Amino acid sequence: MLIQQKLKQLELSYNEKIVADYILIHKENINHLSINDISKETHTSLSTTVRLSKKCGFNGWKDFKEAYQEELDYLYSHFQEIDANIPFNQNDSYQDITYKMATLLSDAILDTVQLIHHDELLKAIQYLDKAPHIYIFAITNTAAVTYDFAYKMRFLYKKVKIVENPEEFYFVLNMMEKDDCIILVSYSGETFELFDVAELKTKYQFHTISITSLGDNSLIQYTDCHLFISTREKLYSKIGHFVSNESIHYILDTLYACLFRKHYQENWDKKLALSKRIDYERYSTIDIIQEDE
Repeated sequence: MLIQQKLKQLELSYNEKIVADYILIHKENINHLSINDISKETHTSLSTTVRLSKKCGFNGWKDFKEAYQEELDYLYSHFQEIDANIPFNQNDSYQDITYKMATLLSDAILDTVQLIHHDELLKAIQYLDKAPHIYIFAITNTAAVTYDFAYKMRFLYKKVKIVENPEEFYFVLNMMEKDDCIILVSYSGETFELFDVAELKTKYQFHTISITSLGDNSLIQYTDCHLFISTREKLYSKIGHFVSNESIHYILDTLYACLFRKHYQENWDKKLALSKRIDYERYSTIDIIQEDE
């Protein structure tokens, strides 16, 4: 859940609601608002704003303000010219649609780049590099996006199993080995049943990576590492999962590329040797894509 949603939906006292409404109205100036300013303008105590900040999951006003400013910066960037849910309409020509889709998918990637935090990315790379087995928990359209990642990882001699059936999740969790890694993919962050992952992780010492939307959700609560995807689409009122799918694909491609780079020469030699064996009969009359002998 985004901070602005919390301000609207949390159960608040009368004075806390006054402060929350004030912050929502004056969000454009959030970076310049002090706790004294808010107290004076809303005729509430300083402690009211502190309590509100803590109810939103922060230690105090300073942490709240920094996080909210970061959220607003994200929400106001990209997708200003095109709707992530309805990127084209019935009056657009086919040529119009080709350009709009290009803009949409480009925005999806640029949007996702902004959400990648270095420390979380580094943690994910370390988990995947060390993992004897990698599992991806995903269902419906998100599962389909992950198959390309599993294919690429074969060239790094990494075992990746995609688990699409929710009934299998629990069985896989109970078969985890030390240093195995699970990537859980869910746009809403509420897709998976809440297993007792904490107890199982202690027992089997495996790692978990979430790929999910920005904001607080159930999936973030029980995973070790968080990679956020572009958070622009509605749950169902959209033409397609264009933005979220492109964002997931980009994150997985980035993870593959970073893992490739970690042992670059070794991986390049393995990739080249395998590709030569697999594709040795492929031929093209187009010079630019022909391999040099």
